[in-house]
Amino acid sequence: MSPSNRYNRGPFSFSWTSEAAVEYLNPSGQTIVLKDSGHLSDLINLNDGWALGYDRTWQSYQPDFQRAGWLKKHSGTQMGLWNLQTGERQWSFSSGHFGDVVGAERFNNEQLLTWGRDYLARIWNIRTGKLDQVLPLPLQRSEQGSAIISSHAFSHLSNAERTAYISQQHLPAPDVQIYAMASPGHAQRNYGLYPGNHTNFDGAPALHPPFSELLAPNWIEDMQNAEAGYSTTRIMKDGRRITGGTTYGASGIVYVWDGLFDLTLLLPGKARECFEIIGEVAPDTLEMGEWVEHYDNNGPLYRWLL
Repeated sequence: MSPSNRYNRGPFSFSWTSEAAVEYLNPSGQTIVLKDSGHLSDLINLNDGWALGYDRTWQSYQPDFQRAGWLKKHSGTQMGLWNLQTGERQWSFSSGHFGDVVGAERFNNEQLLTWGRDYLARIWNIRTGKLDQVLPLPLQRSEQGSAIISSHAFSHLSNAERTAYISQQHLPAPDVQIYAMASPGHAQRNYGLYPGNHTNFDGAPALHPPFSELLAPNWIEDMQNAEAGYSTTRIMKDGRRITGGTTYGASGIVYVWDGLFDLTLLLPGKARECFEIIGEVAPDTLEMGEWVEHYDNNGPLYRWLL
């Protein structure tokens, strides 16, 4: 395959065509082909001879999404561990994150810790591939004292700090509710409520004061580039902010957040290049409309009950 058909992410070389395997360039300059890896969205080097590979398009594994037109080939591996010495896939995990995986590390000899843009940390049994524990990530604080959602900030903690949080859950964290909808008009699916820790956020009230800025990067650091720059922000009657989604080619999550302990993630499927968050059209009822025909008119509606 021509080098022009590949692109690099760190020591890993991916193909622009999803069928070709990922290649790993080890410190000795040797290229190791990672078997059964052509479907992967990214790999995270665990720096212990192993790498975690994951498939970003989790929706393609759900029957509702397949019926709605997700045609991506089912690889059988949403997340797995690859041996960087032999190129063999050693473990496959039973499920994955509802969005990009941001970080991963060996938690102990038998467990793996992963965290992602679904604002959840997951602990897996490496030997069985089963999920042992799920919990929301801790909140961060801005320079102005506001709470911030940032899965990336969890990566900046030391290994000892992450271990302490997983073991003690001593830091404030929101309740995380996750809903998904395969396409406009389909059923809203509930993927669970994950309770957080409502420890005092340095004396903050139960609900955060009104957001001083509506721009999403000021309060959701996980939104980046076009996804943040073009996202529509709306305010619900109870003060929650709504932002995110699929914006000009950047496919992401819709966040509904009160600024402290109440976080809902909406996962729309089959959106086109962009859609507009219309807002709360009835009590606790949110609509989003697809933009079609060069964004001249609204297409089908996603309607969510929050």
